[in-house]
Parts: sequence; C-alpha cells; structure tokens
Amino acid sequence: MASEIQTIKKSVLIKCATYIEQSLIPVFQKENWEVFLLGKKKTDFCNVTAYDCKSDRDALQQVLSVYHFDLIVYDLREKIGIQSIACLEEFLQVASTRSQGKILFLSGADVLEKKRIPAIETTFVQTESKEGKLLSRLEALALSWKQQGLHITILRFPDIYGTGMERKDNFISQYLYACAENKSVPLYRSDEKRDFLSSQDVAYAIFQTYERGYIGDYLHFASGKPLTYDDFYHIVWENMDKEGCVKSFV
Repeated sequence: MASEIQTIKKSVLIKCATYIEQSLIPVFQKENWEVFLLGKKKTDFCNVTAYDCKSDRDALQQVLSVYHFDLIVYDLREKIGIQSIACLEEFLQVASTRSQGKILFLSGADVLEKKRIPAIETTFVQTESKEGKLLSRLEALALSWKQQGLHITILRFPDIYGTGMERKDNFISQYLYACAENKSVPLYRSDEKRDFLSSQDVAYAIFQTYERGYIGDYLHFASGKPLTYDDFYHIVWENMDKEGCVKSFV
C-alpha cells in the first residue's frame, strides 16, 4: 500500500510567460508532479506535455475533460491586451464544467494605487495605468466565478525577472533590451520605488501557496527591498559588460 501511494502523481497545468514556466517546471517536477503547459506549441523542455489551445475551445475542453489538474497556474499578465477578457472568460466557462483543483491567477501590484503604502488587499481598486485597469477587470472576472464552485486565488506580484525573458514581457525586459541595443530606456518616477522578484522566488511562492492550502481571494508578494530608479539603474549597469550586454541579473 505504501508503494502504491508513493506512485500517485499530482498534476499542474501552467499558462504563463516562458521565463516563469522555466522556473515553475523544475520546482514541481522535483516534488514528483506531472507538468503540462497550456497555450504553447509542442516542446521537449524538461519532458513536459504542451497543448496549443489559444483559439480552439473544443481543444481546451478536451484537455480539461481528460485531466483533473490538482493545480492550474494562469498568468493574467501574459500578452495582456483587448482579447484578454474574452480568453479568460472562455477558460473559466470551460473550467467550471470540469472537476478541477485549485486555480491560481498571477496578477500585478500595478492594480493598486501608486501612492497606497502599504498595499491593502481589496476587491475595489483604483489605478492610473491602462494595464493596471485591465488587470483589475480580469481579477474581478476571475473572482466572480468562485460562485460557480471554482477554487480561485489571485496572487499579486511586483515586476518579475528571470532567464528567458522576451522584449515585451515587462518593464525589466524592455529596459535590458534597450540597454543592450543602446536605445532609450524606459523610466519610472524618481520619487517612486518599485519592487522586483526573481522568477525562482515566484515559483516557490506559487508552490507554497498551494501546499499550505491558502483559500483567500488575494495574496500579495514583495521582496521587502523596493528600489528607486537610481538604485535600479546602478544595479543594471554594474552587471553590464563592455559590449553593453547583461552578464547577470538573476
């Protein structure tokens, strides 16, 4: 009986940016989880199964009907745009008709007011940025489906950095690409402090949130060491080589 119990695997379905996936996959595989990727083409990375269901509702239904996932990790910030609400609603509709486990939606700290210190968990937020307003709407839509029996929590993270970032992923990737190409870099206000977390820290936070059985609507994460723009600037340039390429920022 003991040997049978040890062979039982849990499964996680991940829909995130590649650089976050690459940190999540080893964490779950180390704990003997079976890992699946959603919205990605076939991949040989770390022996995971990938399903490209970006615009195919029937394919999404098939994936969620064949597998019962103990955990689904869905990044609301990945390729955020005008289609995000429709895509999320379709996902929630399909997930609500299937027996699934915990769903963790990754969101950003930019849904909160810039001047709100400390961040306060709330279901009503005011934000100045366009992306922050859209994230706020996506969060509200996701949480509304808890009434349909879905087990949902929103995880709010600051800017995330990690290996494999693409140009449009976030502020950090845009900044680093601009530095490497000797182009104008994006800025943030000199009196503002921004927080940054590595994708590895994010991966462990996600895993521990599931393991500890957190059931609240929101959970906020931060490094505890926010940086002014000058701090950020000096850290980046200290890690640039003579050719303007980043040596290490993780």
